[in-house]
Amino acid sequence: MDADSLSMSCVVLNYQYLDHNKFLNWIDGSDSLRSAFGLKAHSIFRILNDTSRVLELLTVDNIANGYDFARSSQLKQITESSGFVSRPTVYLLNAVHMGDKEKSATCMLLQHDVQDFDTWRKDFEAYNRVNDNDNMRALCIFSTYKNPNKASVLMEIKNVEMAKMMASSPELDSTMRAMGATTKPRMTLLEVYR
Repeated sequence: MDADSLSMSCVVLNYQYLDHNKFLNWIDGSDSLRSAFGLKAHSIFRILNDTSRVLELLTVDNIANGYDFARSSQLKQITESSGFVSRPTVYLLNAVHMGDKEKSATCMLLQHDVQDFDTWRKDFEAYNRVNDNDNMRALCIFSTYKNPNKASVLMEIKNVEMAKMMASSPELDSTMRAMGATTKPRMTLLEVYR
């Protein structure tokens, strides 16, 4: 990662579904709702300890369109037609780095609050360069739209047990706090659906 990483805006839907076929229709169908708001498919992740829970990552050219999508009455209407348990939670994010993932990858999403996103990002990128290894690599760094000091990192991991140990280690917490994190990192393990 470097300071010249391309920025882009993202919309993440977090939802749980009951009907797999309806879920596939939402994913694969010609979804006029997403295209009407300028959302473009990027990645889908299932949460490892509950594979009926999904994170869908979409890109959008204009974050204001993502904001309108999140507040739209149409999004409320897709709940029943797509077999969702409830209305999806929508996160609006600014990605300061997007990397390619392996098709069969397992990923870990780390989230925490930071004092100042720009300062934290520089420190994290320096830390990531020094600690880069074959077992784990950062794919995306996000700040939250309208609250940029809520930071997220999507990491591709090779060893789930090692990632769990790392995420729960006091060393990671103290390292992140030294970079300006104000909360302990929250970890979600994901598998790439596509």
